[in-house]
Amino acid sequence: MAFRRTSSHRGTLLKIVVLLSSRCINSLLVPQVLFESERVLAINKPTDVAHHNNPETGELGIITRLRQFYNNSSDENPRLYGVHRLDRVTTGILLLAKDAEMAGILSGAFRDNHVTKLYVGISSKKPKKKKQGWVRGEMVRGRRKSWYLQKETTTGSGTVASSDFAVTRFFTAGLGGLDEHLTARNGSIDGIRPRTCILFQPHTGKTHQLRVAAKSVGLPLLGDPIYGDGGDDESSRTFLHAAGIHIPSNALEGQGPITIWCPPQFAEILWPEHGSNSFHQILDNLLEKHCECPELLSESKKKETMGA
Repeated sequence: MAFRRTSSHRGTLLKIVVLLSSRCINSLLVPQVLFESERVLAINKPTDVAHHNNPETGELGIITRLRQFYNNSSDENPRLYGVHRLDRVTTGILLLAKDAEMAGILSGAFRDNHVTKLYVGISSKKPKKKKQGWVRGEMVRGRRKSWYLQKETTTGSGTVASSDFAVTRFFTAGLGGLDEHLTARNGSIDGIRPRTCILFQPHTGKTHQLRVAAKSVGLPLLGDPIYGDGGDDESSRTFLHAAGIHIPSNALEGQGPITIWCPPQFAEILWPEHGSNSFHQILDNLLEKHCECPELLSESKKKETMGA
């Protein structure tokens, strides 16, 4: 008897495909721990991992995957609470609380702008408008999961800021001197070369804030599939990294401070042979000139001395 593919069979096949793909995308995540105490955990988040679970595809978010890892490998089995987010494409410092009370304390520190955050990005463009400054405006939802920046509006009483108002400070340094270290295999994404290193200090925490800010000043991030250059190649990544975080003791109700510096691994991808030292020197110079947080500056120097 011939086999006929009915609608129920198609549904079964779809379930099998989703199950197999979810097993693939939910492969074991072994976190790189950057900081850990009895109540706080910080990891170096990998790229291409979302924050939330996706019920349609079965893909698990970073929090769920971390809980699974610790449930399988630790006797403590911490609950783990997310207190801030990183985009799927962003790597770097992700802070989590191990209990509900600490989650409230940390969330409050982020909400009340008591946390100093530094991010590092790479663009294939050179600055045309300005090399450093502020980006302010309201984040407005656009098409296809994108956002755009609406210029700040003012009245007679001053600037009107909504809950979606975003504030970012940025500084740049040229990367043209590293061209000689590029390789045909690793030195570009779809033929696009890195030209500018950007140091971001966000003063708010909105979805896609830094990616939109970079585009708004003419420096779209390298590899950004929505706002930047490249991204068509599935093997590429977006060059945005959460590199530094400092929370003073008074914002943690005396249970701190917390200072973490996690340098980006961009050079190992773009200039794998001889450009790593040069890139990190450029980044160090940016920090020396523009980082206003002495604790983070000191921590970055420690990492440099250790060769991290």
